[in-house]
Amino acid sequence: MKRPGIEGEPIGTAAIDLFASGMGVFILMALLFMVFFANTARQTVVPAPSCPTPLPCPDTPSCPPPVQCPTPAPPCPQIAACPACPAIPELVCPDVACPDCPVCPKVPTPIARAPEPCPVCSDPEPVPACPEEPSTPLPELDLVIVLDSTGSMRFEIDALKRELHILADVLERMVPSLGIGVVTFNDRQETPVMREFKLRRLTGREDAMRDIQRFLRTIEAGDARGANPDVEEAVLTALTAAVNTSFRPSVTQRVIVVITDALAYDDEVPESLRLARRFASSPGYKISTVHVRDNNDSANYLTALAEAGGGVFVPDRGTILANVLLGIL
Repeated sequence: MKRPGIEGEPIGTAAIDLFASGMGVFILMALLFMVFFANTARQTVVPAPSCPTPLPCPDTPSCPPPVQCPTPAPPCPQIAACPACPAIPELVCPDVACPDCPVCPKVPTPIARAPEPCPVCSDPEPVPACPEEPSTPLPELDLVIVLDSTGSMRFEIDALKRELHILADVLERMVPSLGIGVVTFNDRQETPVMREFKLRRLTGREDAMRDIQRFLRTIEAGDARGANPDVEEAVLTALTAAVNTSFRPSVTQRVIVVITDALAYDDEVPESLRLARRFASSPGYKISTVHVRDNNDSANYLTALAEAGGGVFVPDRGTILANVLLGIL
């Protein structure tokens, strides 16, 4: 016997299959959309570039150029202009006059100037500059050393032998050309009364210094023959030879330095002073004296001789170098 409803089964099964297939497609598409939107949410959002904060204007008259933003960002706002420099207040002169012009160095008298207005607020005439020191060297020098060679002058004679080349070196650094002569003297009753080394140019002449030193080696204190019973010595004889030395014609600075512990004979003192005055009457000529002993009589005479000769009286400083330099300068 046939069961009822058997013929309708194929139709019901097909409907179920169709519905199941549609549902599978829906679920597959839903999964695909979920994956797509999830990846889109994870993308990084790049913010738009912003303009840097403008730096303050430096302490200079000009401002920095505006900052340029990278494209395609919108342009930066315009930077404000630098503030103007503050106005410098006008200086006000104090109610006093400016100080006098300072005294220039190596000028005998200060520059006299009346007080002037304050130069900050007005425009006075400029103060003249101090005069420059002349750049020309000292003049050429001819020097004659007149040295007492009696027995009491042993130390000074030995010192001259030791120090003459040092003296010459120092003077050659001070003057462009140097000439030196030497005159020694004893008592007028002794023989020889006087010895002389004629003035020679030393600058550029090594043989001249050797000749002077050779001459000095022949001089010894008290080596003259004869009696010397008195204190006075033959100063006038030696001074006459020094004044009549063959000085170089082109040399205008001529100096004679007398070194002794004695004085001239009484009858020769006036003549020696007149001779010194005549010599010193020419510009650049002078006679100085060096007193090497503590004797009032000889000190008074040598002081008078230096004054007559326009030079200086030098008390003994212990070395020929110092004594002669002080007599020259």
